[in-house]
Amino acid sequence: IGLFAITGKTGSGKSTILDTMCIALYGQTPRFPATRQQGLKMADDIYISDPRRILRQGCQSCYARVRFLTSFDQIYEATWSFSLKNKTPKAKRTLENLTTGEKHDIREIEQIIGLNFNQFCHSVLLAQGQFAAFLKMPSAERAALLEHMTDTQIYSHISKATFERFR
Repeated sequence: IGLFAITGKTGSGKSTILDTMCIALYGQTPRFPATRQQGLKMADDIYISDPRRILRQGCQSCYARVRFLTSFDQIYEATWSFSLKNKTPKAKRTLENLTTGEKHDIREIEQIIGLNFNQFCHSVLLAQGQFAAFLKMPSAERAALLEHMTDTQIYSHISKATFERFR
């Protein structure tokens, strides 16, 4: 586990990599906020803000697949797929523990990863100017998120216990 920087020229696909990770894990991307803008449709029931808009013009289907290792040494695979060929275009999402072969309800993703979509975007991705948003978060919220990500909550507990003991 480490820190990764995705770099490249404009148009080289950096944001597409981040979109792929997000859409496979959470079914949404920072680029397409989860709000509906009425009247702005791409196809039948696909609004301009819909993550299914990631489908390249002229294509009929697309998918995203992400494999990740948890802190419990379990390998998971999350997928998202979409096809305009379906009568009612709806994205399909799956989640599988590849270590055990067990299928999971995709809604368990937040529990397995330990972050909701917004926390993931603000801490893991820091995409396209999101680092500034992370820095502008209230300090208590930012500290709690960093502690959660680095699994260092124990130090807060030790600090509080030490303070209480010597008070």
